[in-house]
Amino acid sequence: MKALRDALFHHAVRVIDLFREWDSDASGKVNKTEFAQALPSLGLTVTREQSDLLFGVFDPDGSGAIDYKE
Repeated sequence: MKALRDALFHHAVRVIDLFREWDSDASGKVNKTEFAQALPSLGLTVTREQSDLLFGVFDPDGSGAIDYKE
């Protein structure tokens, strides 16, 4: 979580812009696959397990997708 926060700060990315970039299918939501594929663009090298754990932090309802409000 700290690494993601630091990467966002370092890249001076607005979260909404990042969210739109990661939402490759324009569904208005970011799924686990989109999330995992996007992390390296922030310079984060994580395992699939680490990506899934981090994804779970942002998906508290367990829907399998992150919307902007989450």
